[in-house]
Amino acid sequence: MKASLAAIILTLLTTFACAVDQKGIAARPKPTDHQDQAAVADFQIGASCLSRVDVQREFASDLNRGYVVIEVALYPENGKSVELDPGQIFLRLTEDGKPIRAAEARTIARSLQKANAGDRDVAVYPSIGIGYGTERYDPNTGRTHPGGWTTDVGVGVGVGNGGAASTDEDRKVMELELTEKGLPKGKFSTPVSGYVYFPAPRSSASSLVLDVTIAGQQTRLTLPRR
Repeated sequence: MKASLAAIILTLLTTFACAVDQKGIAARPKPTDHQDQAAVADFQIGASCLSRVDVQREFASDLNRGYVVIEVALYPENGKSVELDPGQIFLRLTEDGKPIRAAEARTIARSLQKANAGDRDVAVYPSIGIGYGTERYDPNTGRTHPGGWTTDVGVGVGVGNGGAASTDEDRKVMELELTEKGLPKGKFSTPVSGYVYFPAPRSSASSLVLDVTIAGQQTRLTLPRR
């Protein structure tokens, strides 16, 4: 039953694919709204580390099982177009620690599916809804979310032999959620923001280091561990 429902949802998503443009998240109004920021040549950049509570609130997928999630935002100067590649962003658990490369949504979803297989009989898994929303303001982050076709990934509960988020359909839903909210790749002339996912354990370090290279310009941001 759960697998059939997920398959129907994914079919509906394909139908609405041309109408839905959800990749990335709404950027905070300014770089200083982030934990750390820097001005480099033709752009500014801001970043924030999500706490475990933040991750639980923002994602249906269980990223607290082995991942650090960083919100990154690019703010091009007026009239400037800047090339952004999430693959050029690296995390260090300490200032001189080994650089950690970001994980792709597909890899994370596959890993979570494998880890969840056979966990328990009562399954808690990501589910998707499709709707049409109007523009709204989020007072917690200062973001304005545009209206239009939307996909909403939430949490569903089912009973069966498989564990939570253990089926192929669940994996596809998790991959969709992580892709849509991930930091986009491309050339941008307006603010753009999204999450970057790093496979790393929760450590006792008080801060993290983010090495970012954009348009050939390298900068380092220091983020408090939350």
